[in-house]
Amino acid sequence: MVMFTDRTAAGQELISRIADRNYCNPIIVAIPQGGVPVAQPIAYYFGLPIDLCFVAKIKWYFDPRYGIGATENDGEVILNNEAIDMLALNDDEVSIASTIARNDLIQTISILEPFDHMPKNLSGSTAIIIDDGIASGFTALAAVKSLNKHNPNRLVVATPVSSIYARRILAKAGIEVVSIISDNNQMFLVDDFYVDFNKLTLDRICLLLEQHPFKSSRRDSPRRRILNAIGE
Repeated sequence: MVMFTDRTAAGQELISRIADRNYCNPIIVAIPQGGVPVAQPIAYYFGLPIDLCFVAKIKWYFDPRYGIGATENDGEVILNNEAIDMLALNDDEVSIASTIARNDLIQTISILEPFDHMPKNLSGSTAIIIDDGIASGFTALAAVKSLNKHNPNRLVVATPVSSIYARRILAKAGIEVVSIISDNNQMFLVDDFYVDFNKLTLDRICLLLEQHPFKSSRRDSPRRRILNAIGE
């Protein structure tokens, strides 16, 4: 099995796959937390800041590495009904998992929002969504849905490793996927493809974003919608 040393090394390997496509006016958008260290060398190569897309995986309580859907920054939920049926989860279990994901996302937004300066209008841009891996595709779908509200000319999902299942899900939605490895293992886990896949704390992500040399002067970051959506 091909393995990446860590997320940063995976991002370095992903650079050529993105650069070869000559995207017009690219914007690098990372999904916290795992997408940030992958995005860092890519954004550095292009001389771009790192923007953020606040979405979160809804995790299966028994093994949080598996997702049963995703939630957007405005509180909207996309569920993977196939996975929910396969795991025989009831409505209460899905609701609890969704609430946990939203609460985690609120914390992420509260800490990382100062680093996010994505413009309200991405017209004329290619938004390249970066994550450390795509297993089910539903977090990526949530990110695509969220970014579509900013009207980019083109949307691309780029990741070091993706499952064949996720690529099919995204292809059905008309989403272009750029990846180094595509795997058809039914028990696909992103961390299987990394030597170092340690959990990333929000403090660590803040440090990476602070150290990134290319800063944005954009100051319009409308990231409070999820707080309003759930009554905070």
